[in-house]
Amino acid sequence: MLPADSGEESLGLVTIQWAARDPLRGYGLTADSSTYSLQANDYLSHHKLGTAYFSHLLTSYLDGENSARQVTVGLEAGQEGASFFGEFQKQVADLKKRQQENNLFFTSMSEYGNIFRKANPQFSEVTEIHASDYSDKTKEGWWFNFPAYRVYFELSEGKLAIRDLRLYRPFLFNDMVQADRQPVLKRIIPGCIDDLSENNAMRISDNIEKISLKKEAGNFILEPERKGRLKDKIIIRPDSISFNSREIFQTGSQSLPLAKGIFYDIYLDYQTGKKSDLKPSIVFSQLAAVKYLGLAVNSGRFIGFKSAYPYFGSVSFPFQVLSKFKGMSLNKFIDVFLTNLVNSNIHCKINSRL
Repeated sequence: MLPADSGEESLGLVTIQWAARDPLRGYGLTADSSTYSLQANDYLSHHKLGTAYFSHLLTSYLDGENSARQVTVGLEAGQEGASFFGEFQKQVADLKKRQQENNLFFTSMSEYGNIFRKANPQFSEVTEIHASDYSDKTKEGWWFNFPAYRVYFELSEGKLAIRDLRLYRPFLFNDMVQADRQPVLKRIIPGCIDDLSENNAMRISDNIEKISLKKEAGNFILEPERKGRLKDKIIIRPDSISFNSREIFQTGSQSLPLAKGIFYDIYLDYQTGKKSDLKPSIVFSQLAAVKYLGLAVNSGRFIGFKSAYPYFGSVSFPFQVLSKFKGMSLNKFIDVFLTNLVNSNIHCKINSRL
């Protein structure tokens, strides 16, 4: 599921995260990181934290300039519910106090969906989440989310760095056509910058004393102030990031080439069963000195590549011709297909020389 970047692409669905994570401590690869969340059993049993930590996380998600600020609060189903009901009551009391002091109210998921769609009638909202560390207020983090990409800036020990940067583009895993037999379900979409997995954080500035944030015309502006009252300016736009007027990142074109788009749609249809008559199989053959490699559809239609012009397209063969083509195992083909036709290398346009 990708953020819609236009009204035509939007499905009109609003996704809501259960148990929002700590924007700073929740960024990690282990369960220790993922249990820094709004969920009572997470922060109590794993980290011995209390309601004050819950209130700290609320500030990150309910304060700020996002058009529809929201958190989901509740108890995890099962035996854990009763054990943490007392803490849940404290959470609700904290929320009621905020309700009395601020413009906060309780809604169902469907009610919030209507609120979000009204605030964002066309497509996905541009959002920003800012947080300081619960115990170390000098450590801060900013998540910026656009329809085309997301980026995470972190300030630690006076140094500002980009630790995560990912383009939102179609990416499919092998289990769309074959079952995953591994004991652990692990899915990581490749990122331009992924400091956790690749140790490739991009240092932006150092000797920083404080950072201010403002929003102007759909752009976010971070202004780090260094020792000696020297100021830098980072502009985070929907399609690029610049540092002191020098561009350091561009999204580039997010559109798929025609061949990729056609194959991508076919495999999505195949996976979801959207078209019951579309059950393609990989076939290849040679007819009249022309070689064919592609998909044979039930109706007798071939979609794929040819060795003669036009090199890619759709061909309707006479009855029984496709049945004479040789078949290829889908499982053997899928790795090559995903690597070369859909999940092509992400060429991130990053200028690391500041």
